[in-house]
Amino acid sequence: MELSDASTNSRSIFSHGTLVEALNTAIWRTPLRADTMVRTMKAAVIHGPGGPEALQLQQLPIPAPRPSEVLVRVKAFGLNRSELFTRQGHSPGVSFPRVLGIEAVGVVDHAAGQEFNPGNVVATAMGGMGRAYDGGYAEFTCVPVSQVKVLAKTEDELRARGLTWEILGAMPEMLQTAYGSLFTGLMGWPRTMVHLL
Repeated sequence: MELSDASTNSRSIFSHGTLVEALNTAIWRTPLRADTMVRTMKAAVIHGPGGPEALQLQQLPIPAPRPSEVLVRVKAFGLNRSELFTRQGHSPGVSFPRVLGIEAVGVVDHAAGQEFNPGNVVATAMGGMGRAYDGGYAEFTCVPVSQVKVLAKTEDELRARGLTWEILGAMPEMLQTAYGSLFTGLMGWPRTMVHLL
């Protein structure tokens, strides 16, 4: 199902598979126009804890980035167990409604500062995404500059490297977990234990 096939303003998403299919295959269909008052996007919104049916596909205003934020047009995202816990109501401090998603990859749509150029291919993960503020289960997400890493200058450069959105979508949180385990977690172990590994 493509997001543009939604016949109502709100549609229930019954499984993570359907959610990924709906959001990862979405193509942004509204042209950027200076005379448009409010640009909108599709997002999977949860209004309270529940099962997969609690995720509702809705039309929302595209968030406007503040000076320290970047607006990313989401091309892909991974599904993580922590999002399952959040959806079920097990993540303390999460307020609803909320767009879940602790990671995303995509292209820079707008950056208020000079840190990024529109069209840069970027990744973002963690730091409150999908919990303290809306995350990657949407066509756009607005994240702090400090949480965004450039992967390629353009989508053409990305393709030239043989990378796809499907591969990149699964990487941000996975790599952050691996890096943290190796270089943060193991540093606290006794030196003899690290050598045994």
